[in-house]
Amino acid sequence: MCSSDLFSVCEHEGYKIVTNHGCGDDKYLLYPRGTAPPALGAGYKYFGVPLQSIAVTQTVPLTFLENLGVRTTIKYISQYSVSACAQKLVDDGLAAQYSSSAKATQAAEVEAVIVSSLATGSYGWNDPNSTSKLICDKSTSEPTLLAGAEWIK
Repeated sequence: MCSSDLFSVCEHEGYKIVTNHGCGDDKYLLYPRGTAPPALGAGYKYFGVPLQSIAVTQTVPLTFLENLGVRTTIKYISQYSVSACAQKLVDDGLAAQYSSSAKATQAAEVEAVIVSSLATGSYGWNDPNSTSKLICDKSTSEPTLLAGAEWIK
């Protein structure tokens, strides 16, 4: 059950559609990994779930990802992260620091890139080849921690 005013989830047989009201009504179509996605057209960003490789360009979602136990899916981590576990991934060579100067190259190596709302559109994400991988996070705009956690879940 979702507890957010900034996004909604619509369950369908075999897939979900998440509408991100906080970031321009982006629509994310989530389907089981290993199956064919439904062909609903170009108005959606398609993601096979669970995701196996992501880049996290900010620090807030990192805590939620760690609590969900999916830390090893993170391949690029915000350079501002103070998480000892995230830094250990970098030290062990399992992840690298996200770099805005290398974002196009790094985005090509992962399935999804979690960005803040300020990093999308005219605010800086200018690589048209990877915009289909962007997941805009507005968890810090939620009034409660639980609602903020729902973004990552």
